[in-house]
Amino acid sequence: MLKRLGVLAAILLALCLAIIYFFSHSWAPAGKAPLAKIGNTVNGIGISGPSGRITLRKNKSAWVMTSPVDDLADSEACGELIKSLSGLTVGESVAENPASYPQYDIEDASATRVTLSAGSPPKTVFDAYFGKTAIGFNSIYLRWPDQKPVYLAEGLSRYMVSKTASDYRDREVFSVPQDSAAAVDVSLGRALYTLEKSSSGWTFKASKRTPQEASDLVDDLYSLRIADFPPPQTLKSEMGFSRPLISVALSGGGEKEALVVGHPVKPAMKKQPPAYDYAEVSDRDSAFYLNVYDVNALLRRLAGPKPVWHRVAKKTTIAAKKNRR
Repeated sequence: MLKRLGVLAAILLALCLAIIYFFSHSWAPAGKAPLAKIGNTVNGIGISGPSGRITLRKNKSAWVMTSPVDDLADSEACGELIKSLSGLTVGESVAENPASYPQYDIEDASATRVTLSAGSPPKTVFDAYFGKTAIGFNSIYLRWPDQKPVYLAEGLSRYMVSKTASDYRDREVFSVPQDSAAAVDVSLGRALYTLEKSSSGWTFKASKRTPQEASDLVDDLYSLRIADFPPPQTLKSEMGFSRPLISVALSGGGEKEALVVGHPVKPAMKKQPPAYDYAEVSDRDSAFYLNVYDVNALLRRLAGPKPVWHRVAKKTTIAAKKNRR
């Protein structure tokens, strides 16, 4: 009996010691939150990893991407990364020997290096290498440049520092806010649809189409989102912008913007229907993909009730009854 009690006590003591060691050496943060008071002042982000370098810069209230391409950036995605880093707390070191770096994916070749800058001229306020997920989704291994120790940090997931350049590119099609839009012209083949906004809402000009149809069409235009981006080597001549499927001219608030939808993107596999259409807007250098489903929904909206319409390769035909326009 005494032996059993002794064994049980020894087991309990070992468990207690293991728990104390675990929390004191592996998980307990040392109270170091390097970015707790800097989040709102950050105006530059640099992310370097095995897939290349991403550079983001805040221009007044909006973010732009300067590398690997010049484009508009997703301000929400940039804000999410800064917010996550602002909540980062760094615990005690878990390794000191560089030979152990591969175990944590923290060596220069495989780690993701994140830098943040603030002020004018910009100065680096944060610089760290991030490795793989540590203990739980919201923890990660961290190493400071030119220092050997590897630390366990919490408050940040590996997902937040492993996003691609595509994840940081703005997916909104129009930069003119929908509330500011006052006039829209939509060209489809030889048909021109003109919409105007008044105090009572949107209406079709010189058309029997209802105000509700006009409002629904504007909602559909503003619900368009960029699905993806073509490879940099894609030729403009392949995109079909010289003979577009749909052209949209939008104005309001002293701004003007034009959207052109071109040819379908050739699918990777033969006999597979196209999933995207090429498109571009006037205030953006980069072309992009629109989902064919969204474009087809727009075509149906333009055709009106009970349409008969179809796509034929690079040509689209829409016919409807008297209510077409």
